[in-house]
Amino acid sequence: METPHIRSASAELKDLVFAAVDHAMAMLQKHKTTLQPYALINNDSKTVIQLFHPEDLSQGVEMFEKTIAQIAEKPDRLVFCSDGFISNGETRFDAVLVRAYEKTDKHFYLLAQRYKHAIEGNEFEVIGNPVFLEAPVNVLTFNK
Repeated sequence: METPHIRSASAELKDLVFAAVDHAMAMLQKHKTTLQPYALINNDSKTVIQLFHPEDLSQGVEMFEKTIAQIAEKPDRLVFCSDGFISNGETRFDAVLVRAYEKTDKHFYLLAQRYKHAIEGNEFEVIGNPVFLEAPVNVLTFNK
């Protein structure tokens, strides 16, 4: 069985991922602070944003998963973004961590967009393109 990859996701989900990443980069550049966790929720052609307000930003994913599990009618597509980091050997990068879900997909997609904060006289910088990390089995009750 072939390992799922974001390339195999629908065009609609990929478009939503890029919209979410663009929004996250704009918020980080504008506010010069940690990204508030949020989700873009898409049904048909309507997309809404939902903010999450955890006491500690590390609790954002848990808060998101609990919220989504309680939704009676699952959305067609959903992309959740939170602030975090990824490492490449010895180097650690600030990154927006992205979880992308589609109602009909048994996997979800994890991606990261690296960036540098605007600190100490340096300008905000997006580093490269979003990086695909993995496609775990969707353990949420999302595709019921």
